[in-house]
Amino acid sequence: GGNRQMVEPLARAATAIGADGLFFETHPTPDSSPSDGPNMIPLDAFGDMLSRLVKIRETVAKLDAGEAGCRRSLDDGEA
Repeated sequence: GGNRQMVEPLARAATAIGADGLFFETHPTPDSSPSDGPNMIPLDAFGDMLSRLVKIRETVAKLDAGEAGCRRSLDDGEA
C-alpha cells in the first residue's frame, strides 16, 4: 500500500532541493481506483497542490539567482 498523506510533503522536499520533475498519480476517486489508490492524489486536490509546489520552485529559483549574484560580486572582489 501507499500513503497519499506523504505525497505533498515528499513533493515539497524534492522541489525545495531543486528537482526538475515530479511524477504523480491522480484519480477522481482514488479509493475506488482499480489499482494504486492509496498512492493517488484526488484529482480535485491536484491543482491546489501543484500551485503550492510552483510557489516553492519560484522561491528556490529566486534564491538561486540571488546566490549567483553574490558569487559574482565576490569573484569581482566586492564584499
